[in-house]
Amino acid sequence: MTGLDPALYKIPERAPPIKEEASVDINEPIGILYLTVLLSKDTNLLKVTIHKADLTGFPNSHLQLKSPYFTLLVSGSESPVRQTRHADEEQHPVFEESFLFETEDDLSGKHLLCHLYDYDQFVKTEKVGVVQLRLNSLPHDESLYVEKHIDRCLPESHDHEENYVGELLFSVKSTKAKDNLTLTFFFAKAKDLHIEDEIAVLGLTVRVTVLEDGKKLKKKRTIDNIKVTTNPLFNQEIVLVLPQHVNLADMSIVVDLCKVKISSYEVIGRVCISADGDKRGAEHWRELQHSLNTNNKSLEWWHQLKKVAKGS
Repeated sequence: MTGLDPALYKIPERAPPIKEEASVDINEPIGILYLTVLLSKDTNLLKVTIHKADLTGFPNSHLQLKSPYFTLLVSGSESPVRQTRHADEEQHPVFEESFLFETEDDLSGKHLLCHLYDYDQFVKTEKVGVVQLRLNSLPHDESLYVEKHIDRCLPESHDHEENYVGELLFSVKSTKAKDNLTLTFFFAKAKDLHIEDEIAVLGLTVRVTVLEDGKKLKKKRTIDNIKVTTNPLFNQEIVLVLPQHVNLADMSIVVDLCKVKISSYEVIGRVCISADGDKRGAEHWRELQHSLNTNNKSLEWWHQLKKVAKGS
């Protein structure tokens, strides 16, 4: 009997383990924000200067930003949200921009919130970080230079919201002349749209309706041939000229994102901007009032689109 060939019974070598990507620690800061704050005791005005950010010192944060910027707001305040410019520097953005906020005597539980966003023209704008600064800890009438860690923001989820059909990014600015009030809307893009019967849809359009005490004043829409995609780009402007007597306090704005069909328009989702709207709509309404006859740039706001009943 011949000997057995050992090669036939050789135990195969174990495959090398698959190298896993480094995990992201959601509790680890993603950068540092450098800012100066000054709280006036006499006027209750808070001056905030955003100097710069450092987004390179935390290698495990896995940040890949294209055009970072910050929004600023005071929690529980009626002061509008402010926004820095979109920085070209990806890792060391420099801003050197100052903003004023009205505050109250009692600052208990109030915070300055600075949210870090990453702007991208072609995909959704992401909120990636937040800085919180307690206002009741600030000294009065003393300029304070602060370095604060930027904490990570977890991705937002809307799966649990039955009426959620996507989001729309737009700005609106109000200007008053001698004989009229002008509202200028700029619709940038939408994201995460839930579109049914897509084959029967010719295009997308945005329709704006302005009401005063519930009565329709003006209505206008963008072009009808915006391409039907989940994340469409609009880059469309709508200008509405209203009579001078119109009072912003009595006005509400309805923005509808519509499907264009052969002989009709069907609303996909709706946004309402008014004093008694939802939290986001009421905040944007206050920012609209603040922009009246000021040189402040109008901010682009993301709004959730909500389903409406057919025929509404």
